Amino acid sequence: MKECTITQFRNAAMHPDSCLRRCKSIEFDLESLTRTKYFAECRAELDDESIMVYAPITAEALTMVECANVALPAASNHVSRLKVMEDEMLCSGLSSHYCAIIVEPLPLGISLSEALYTYRYERLASGLEALRTELQRHDISINHLHPDSIIVDRNNCWHVIRPYYATRDFGGDNEAFEKLMELIRRYALSDTYECGMLHEGFAAYGTNGGRTTYPASEGIRRFSTSEGFGFEDEAGNVIVAAIYRCASDFLEDRAVVESHNGKWGVIDRLGRYIIGMEYDYIEFDVDDGTSEVRLHDQTATFDYFGQQLTEWQ
Repeated sequence: MKECTITQFRNAAMHPDSCLRRCKSIEFDLESLTRTKYFAECRAELDDESIMVYAPITAEALTMVECANVALPAASNHVSRLKVMEDEMLCSGLSSHYCAIIVEPLPLGISLSEALYTYRYERLASGLEALRTELQRHDISINHLHPDSIIVDRNNCWHVIRPYYATRDFGGDNEAFEKLMELIRRYALSDTYECGMLHEGFAAYGTNGGRTTYPASEGIRRFSTSEGFGFEDEAGNVIVAAIYRCASDFLEDRAVVESHNGKWGVIDRLGRYIIGMEYDYIEFDVDDGTSEVRLHDQTATFDYFGQQLTEWQ
Protein backbone atom coordinates (compact mmCIF):
# COMPACT_ATOMS: atom_id res chain seq x y z
CA MET A 1 0.00 0.00 0.00
CA LYS A 2 1.65 3.23 -1.20
CA GLU A 3 -0.88 5.85 -0.12
CA CYS A 4 -1.91 7.33 3.21
CA THR A 5 -4.81 9.24 4.75
CA ILE A 6 -4.92 12.91 5.68
CA THR A 7 -5.02 11.85 9.35
CA GLN A 8 -1.87 9.76 8.97
CA PHE A 9 -0.10 12.64 7.23
CA ARG A 10 -1.14 15.06 9.98
CA ASN A 11 0.20 12.67 12.59
CA ALA A 12 3.52 12.40 10.76
CA ALA A 13 3.72 16.19 10.45
CA MET A 14 3.16 16.51 14.20
CA HIS A 15 5.70 13.78 15.05
CA PRO A 16 8.36 13.77 12.31
CA ASP A 17 11.04 12.41 14.64
CA SER A 18 9.14 9.14 15.07
CA CYS A 19 7.23 8.95 11.77
CA LEU A 20 9.88 9.89 9.22
CA ARG A 21 12.95 7.81 8.44
CA ARG A 22 15.45 10.29 6.95
CA CYS A 23 13.86 13.71 7.46
CA LYS A 24 13.47 13.68 11.22
CA SER A 25 14.64 17.30 11.52
CA ILE A 26 11.91 18.63 9.24
CA GLU A 27 9.67 21.36 10.69
CA PHE A 28 6.13 21.43 9.30
CA ASP A 29 3.92 24.50 9.14
CA LEU A 30 0.83 22.73 10.44
CA GLU A 31 -1.40 25.72 9.69
CA SER A 32 -0.79 25.15 5.97
CA LEU A 33 -1.68 21.45 6.01
CA THR A 34 -4.46 20.71 3.53
CA ARG A 35 -5.80 18.09 1.15
CA THR A 36 -6.07 18.29 -2.62
CA LYS A 37 -7.55 15.75 -5.03
CA TYR A 38 -4.51 13.47 -5.03
CA PHE A 39 -2.29 14.57 -2.14
CA ALA A 40 -2.13 15.79 1.41
CA GLU A 41 0.29 18.71 1.43
CA CYS A 42 2.07 20.98 3.88
CA ARG A 43 4.74 23.65 3.84
CA ALA A 44 7.87 22.84 5.80
CA GLU A 45 11.48 23.79 6.51
CA LEU A 46 14.30 21.29 6.03
CA ASP A 47 17.97 22.20 6.40
CA ASP A 48 17.09 25.93 6.21
CA GLU A 49 15.23 25.43 2.92
CA SER A 50 11.54 26.09 2.37
CA ILE A 51 9.80 23.13 0.78
CA MET A 52 6.40 21.68 -0.03
CA VAL A 53 5.77 18.14 1.17
CA TYR A 54 3.16 15.98 -0.54
CA ALA A 55 1.87 12.60 0.61
CA PRO A 56 -0.17 10.46 -1.82
CA ILE A 57 -3.73 9.82 -0.69
CA THR A 58 -4.86 8.01 -3.87
CA ALA A 59 -3.40 5.11 -5.81
CA GLU A 60 -2.90 7.33 -8.90
CA ALA A 61 -0.84 10.00 -7.15
CA LEU A 62 2.63 8.44 -7.37
CA THR A 63 2.05 7.41 -10.99
CA MET A 64 1.26 11.06 -11.79
CA VAL A 65 4.50 12.19 -10.15
CA GLU A 66 6.56 9.60 -12.03
CA CYS A 67 5.04 10.63 -15.37
CA ALA A 68 5.49 14.32 -14.57
CA ASN A 69 9.18 13.85 -13.73
CA VAL A 70 9.72 12.23 -17.13
CA ALA A 71 8.19 15.27 -18.82
CA LEU A 72 9.72 17.99 -16.64
CA PRO A 73 13.12 19.45 -17.68
CA ALA A 74 16.25 18.51 -15.78
CA ALA A 75 17.07 22.20 -15.23
CA SER A 76 14.70 25.17 -15.36
CA ASN A 77 14.27 28.38 -13.40
CA HIS A 78 10.49 28.11 -13.77
CA VAL A 79 9.63 24.54 -12.81
CA SER A 80 11.41 21.83 -10.80
CA ARG A 81 11.24 18.09 -10.80
CA LEU A 82 9.73 16.46 -7.75
CA LYS A 83 11.88 14.41 -5.38
CA VAL A 84 10.26 11.11 -4.43
CA MET A 85 11.40 9.67 -1.11
CA GLU A 86 10.28 6.06 -1.11
CA ASP A 87 9.02 4.44 2.11
CA GLU A 88 9.78 7.60 4.08
CA MET A 89 6.66 8.09 6.18
CA LEU A 90 5.15 5.73 8.72
CA CYS A 91 1.39 5.44 8.31
CA SER A 92 0.14 4.13 11.63
CA GLY A 93 -3.19 2.40 12.10
CA LEU A 94 -4.73 -1.05 12.11
CA SER A 95 -2.20 -2.15 9.50
CA SER A 96 0.82 0.15 9.74
CA HIS A 97 2.94 0.65 6.63
CA TYR A 98 5.37 3.09 5.08
CA CYS A 99 4.55 5.33 2.13
CA ALA A 100 6.52 7.75 0.00
CA ILE A 101 6.53 11.50 0.37
CA ILE A 102 7.27 13.97 -2.40
CA VAL A 103 9.42 17.03 -1.77
CA GLU A 104 9.52 20.21 -3.86
CA PRO A 105 11.70 23.32 -3.28
CA LEU A 106 9.56 26.36 -2.47
CA PRO A 107 10.97 29.56 -4.02
CA LEU A 108 10.95 32.82 -2.07
CA GLY A 109 8.25 35.12 -3.39
CA ILE A 110 4.51 35.72 -3.36
CA SER A 111 1.72 33.81 -5.04
CA LEU A 112 0.36 35.14 -8.30
CA SER A 113 -2.98 35.50 -6.48
CA GLU A 114 -1.39 38.26 -4.39
CA ALA A 115 0.79 39.67 -7.16
CA LEU A 116 -2.31 40.33 -9.27
CA TYR A 117 -3.29 43.08 -6.83
CA THR A 118 0.14 44.56 -6.13
CA TYR A 119 2.16 44.47 -9.40
CA ARG A 120 1.58 46.53 -12.49
CA TYR A 121 0.22 45.19 -15.75
CA GLU A 122 3.43 45.33 -17.79
CA ARG A 123 5.38 43.33 -15.23
CA LEU A 124 2.78 40.59 -14.93
CA ALA A 125 2.22 40.36 -18.67
CA SER A 126 5.96 39.91 -19.31
CA GLY A 127 6.21 37.29 -16.57
CA LEU A 128 3.33 35.34 -18.07
CA GLU A 129 4.91 35.43 -21.52
CA ALA A 130 8.28 34.29 -20.14
CA LEU A 131 6.59 31.30 -18.48
CA ARG A 132 4.76 30.40 -21.69
CA THR A 133 8.05 30.62 -23.64
CA GLU A 134 9.79 28.37 -21.11
CA LEU A 135 7.10 25.68 -21.29
CA GLN A 136 7.15 25.84 -25.08
CA ARG A 137 10.95 25.55 -25.12
CA HIS A 138 10.75 22.31 -23.16
CA ASP A 139 7.61 21.12 -25.02
CA ILE A 140 5.58 20.50 -21.85
CA SER A 141 2.18 21.37 -20.44
CA ILE A 142 1.51 21.74 -16.73
CA ASN A 143 -2.26 21.21 -17.20
CA HIS A 144 -3.13 22.82 -13.87
CA LEU A 145 -1.99 26.45 -14.04
CA HIS A 146 -3.81 28.87 -11.75
CA PRO A 147 -2.77 31.84 -9.56
CA ASP A 148 -2.26 29.73 -6.43
CA SER A 149 0.14 27.36 -8.22
CA ILE A 150 2.54 30.12 -9.34
CA ILE A 151 5.06 31.97 -7.18
CA VAL A 152 6.48 35.28 -8.42
CA ASP A 153 9.91 36.20 -7.07
CA ARG A 154 11.41 39.68 -6.76
CA ASN A 155 13.09 39.31 -10.16
CA ASN A 156 9.71 38.59 -11.78
CA CYS A 157 10.62 34.97 -12.45
CA TRP A 158 7.48 32.83 -12.26
CA HIS A 159 7.86 29.45 -10.54
CA VAL A 160 5.24 26.74 -11.02
CA ILE A 161 4.58 24.69 -7.90
CA ARG A 162 2.59 21.44 -7.70
CA PRO A 163 3.74 20.45 -11.22
CA TYR A 164 2.61 16.83 -10.85
CA TYR A 165 0.08 17.32 -13.67
CA ALA A 166 2.88 17.96 -16.20
CA THR A 167 2.87 16.08 -19.51
CA ARG A 168 4.74 16.14 -22.79
CA ASP A 169 3.47 18.33 -25.64
CA PHE A 170 3.13 22.08 -25.29
CA GLY A 171 -0.35 23.53 -25.69
CA GLY A 172 -2.38 21.93 -22.94
CA ASP A 173 -2.22 25.18 -20.96
CA ASN A 174 -3.57 27.48 -23.70
CA GLU A 175 -6.91 28.01 -21.99
CA ALA A 176 -5.22 28.52 -18.62
CA PHE A 177 -2.90 31.16 -20.10
CA GLU A 178 -5.90 32.99 -21.54
CA LYS A 179 -7.62 33.00 -18.14
CA LEU A 180 -4.45 34.24 -16.42
CA MET A 181 -4.11 37.02 -18.98
CA GLU A 182 -7.72 38.03 -18.35
CA LEU A 183 -7.04 38.20 -14.60
CA ILE A 184 -4.00 40.39 -15.25
CA ARG A 185 -6.05 42.75 -17.42
CA ARG A 186 -8.75 42.93 -14.78
CA TYR A 187 -6.75 43.33 -11.57
CA ALA A 188 -3.17 44.44 -12.30
CA LEU A 189 -2.17 48.02 -11.58
CA SER A 190 -2.10 50.14 -14.69
CA ASP A 191 -0.07 53.11 -13.45
CA THR A 192 3.59 53.27 -12.43
CA TYR A 193 2.86 52.17 -8.88
CA GLU A 194 4.05 48.73 -7.91
CA CYS A 195 4.09 47.91 -4.22
CA GLY A 196 7.49 46.90 -2.93
CA MET A 197 9.18 46.61 -6.30
CA LEU A 198 9.85 50.15 -7.57
CA HIS A 199 12.26 52.28 -5.58
CA GLU A 200 12.40 55.51 -7.54
CA GLY A 201 11.17 58.73 -5.91
CA PHE A 202 7.55 58.93 -4.85
CA ALA A 203 6.88 61.59 -7.50
CA ALA A 204 6.84 58.79 -10.05
CA TYR A 205 3.59 57.53 -8.54
CA GLY A 206 1.54 60.72 -8.79
CA THR A 207 -0.05 62.21 -11.92
CA ASN A 208 0.57 65.96 -11.80
CA GLY A 209 -0.82 66.10 -8.30
CA GLY A 210 -4.09 64.43 -9.34
CA ARG A 211 -6.08 61.81 -7.46
CA THR A 212 -6.41 58.20 -8.60
CA THR A 213 -8.78 55.61 -7.15
CA TYR A 214 -8.61 51.83 -7.58
CA PRO A 215 -11.22 49.04 -7.61
CA ALA A 216 -12.65 48.21 -4.20
CA SER A 217 -11.46 45.15 -2.31
CA GLU A 218 -13.56 43.99 0.65
CA GLY A 219 -15.50 47.25 0.46
CA ILE A 220 -12.40 49.48 0.70
CA ARG A 221 -10.68 51.34 -2.14
CA ARG A 222 -7.06 52.38 -2.38
CA PHE A 223 -6.48 55.90 -3.64
CA SER A 224 -3.35 57.89 -4.43
CA THR A 225 -2.54 61.59 -4.43
CA SER A 226 0.67 63.58 -4.63
CA GLU A 227 0.97 62.86 -0.89
CA GLY A 228 0.89 59.07 -1.15
CA PHE A 229 -1.56 56.17 -0.85
CA GLY A 230 -4.56 55.94 1.46
CA PHE A 231 -7.90 54.15 1.76
CA GLU A 232 -11.55 55.14 1.52
CA ASP A 233 -14.90 53.36 1.69
CA GLU A 234 -17.07 52.89 -1.38
CA ALA A 235 -18.96 56.09 -0.58
CA GLY A 236 -15.70 58.05 -0.83
CA ASN A 237 -15.20 58.66 2.90
CA VAL A 238 -11.50 58.61 3.76
CA ILE A 239 -10.63 55.87 6.25
CA VAL A 240 -6.84 56.17 6.15
CA ALA A 241 -5.14 59.36 4.96
CA ALA A 242 -2.78 59.28 1.97
CA ILE A 243 0.39 58.88 4.02
CA TYR A 244 1.98 55.75 2.56
CA ARG A 245 4.57 55.36 -0.16
CA CYS A 246 2.74 52.25 -1.34
CA ALA A 247 -0.01 49.95 -0.13
CA SER A 248 -1.68 46.68 -1.07
CA ASP A 249 -5.42 46.17 -1.33
CA PHE A 250 -7.22 44.83 1.73
CA LEU A 251 -7.34 41.04 1.85
CA GLU A 252 -8.84 39.28 4.87
CA ASP A 253 -9.12 42.70 6.59
CA ARG A 254 -5.38 43.32 6.34
CA ALA A 255 -3.29 45.59 4.10
CA VAL A 256 0.49 45.77 3.79
CA VAL A 257 1.80 49.34 3.70
CA GLU A 258 5.19 51.01 3.18
CA SER A 259 6.17 54.36 4.65
CA HIS A 260 8.10 57.05 2.78
CA ASN A 261 11.27 56.04 4.66
CA GLY A 262 11.02 52.49 3.29
CA LYS A 263 9.69 50.73 6.41
CA TRP A 264 6.82 48.23 6.19
CA GLY A 265 3.87 47.35 8.39
CA VAL A 266 0.37 45.83 8.36
CA ILE A 267 -2.84 47.73 9.15
CA ASP A 268 -6.46 46.75 9.77
CA ARG A 269 -9.59 48.30 8.23
CA LEU A 270 -9.49 51.21 10.68
CA GLY A 271 -5.86 52.02 9.95
CA ARG A 272 -4.62 50.59 13.24
CA TYR A 273 -1.19 48.96 13.11
CA ILE A 274 -1.28 45.20 13.47
CA ILE A 275 2.45 45.06 12.69
CA GLY A 276 4.32 48.31 13.31
CA MET A 277 6.14 50.29 10.61
CA GLU A 278 9.64 49.12 11.47
CA TYR A 279 10.50 46.29 9.07
CA ASP A 280 12.32 46.02 5.74
CA TYR A 281 9.70 43.95 3.90
CA ILE A 282 6.48 42.07 4.67
CA GLU A 283 4.61 39.39 2.73
CA PHE A 284 1.08 38.62 3.92
CA ASP A 285 -0.20 35.09 3.28
CA VAL A 286 -3.93 35.43 2.64
CA ASP A 287 -4.42 31.66 2.97
CA ASP A 288 -3.40 31.35 6.62
CA GLY A 289 -3.28 34.96 7.77
CA THR A 290 0.42 34.95 8.65
CA SER A 291 3.03 37.49 7.60
CA GLU A 292 6.65 36.78 6.68
CA VAL A 293 8.56 39.75 8.03
CA ARG A 294 12.10 40.67 7.00
CA LEU A 295 14.54 42.78 9.05
CA HIS A 296 18.31 43.07 8.46
CA ASP A 297 18.51 39.91 6.29
CA GLN A 298 16.58 37.85 8.84
CA THR A 299 12.98 36.72 8.69
CA ALA A 300 10.31 35.77 11.20
CA THR A 301 6.66 34.81 10.98
CA PHE A 302 3.90 36.86 12.64
CA ASP A 303 0.32 35.69 13.14
CA TYR A 304 -2.89 37.41 11.98
CA PHE A 305 -2.99 39.53 15.15
CA GLY A 306 0.62 40.70 14.88
CA GLN A 307 2.15 38.33 17.42
CA GLN A 308 5.58 36.94 16.51
CA LEU A 309 5.43 33.18 16.03
CA THR A 310 9.02 32.27 15.16
CA GLU A 311 12.49 33.43 16.11
CA TRP A 312 14.47 35.66 13.74
CA GLN A 313 16.71 33.58 11.54
